[in-house]
Amino acid sequence: MLIITIVVSFFLFLSRAWVGEDAFIFFKYVDNLLNGHGLVFNVGERVEGFTAPLWVFVLSFFRLITGAELRSIALVLGLLLSLITIFIILRYDNKANFFFPIGVFLLISNSAFRDYATSGFETSLSFLLAG
Repeated sequence: MLIITIVVSFFLFLSRAWVGEDAFIFFKYVDNLLNGHGLVFNVGERVEGFTAPLWVFVLSFFRLITGAELRSIALVLGLLLSLITIFIILRYDNKANFFFPIGVFLLISNSAFRDYATSGFETSLSFLLAG
């Protein structure tokens, strides 16, 4: 059941894959940070304009080690973090030996969770850390 749920979730997330406009704010900060300008949106202007510092550092790390496009990194990370969240819930929420944990069903049936899994935002990371 675990494998089936993960595979179904994967395709549900991919069917709604998108990167939100505001994610490009994170991408700009990451680019400037990795190009030696610091955490700035515009070079020479010290203004914090991102809402999730941990997400900026996670994106920076993966951009640094892979060199891949930030849009792709954010989409793949969001997808993977969401699938890991589902895996953890399935693995640890099944203490009563139910056939299918209700928590996972509620989570993957929630359109907002599916939409934001690949949005480029920190939502998937937040779900994982909160879980």
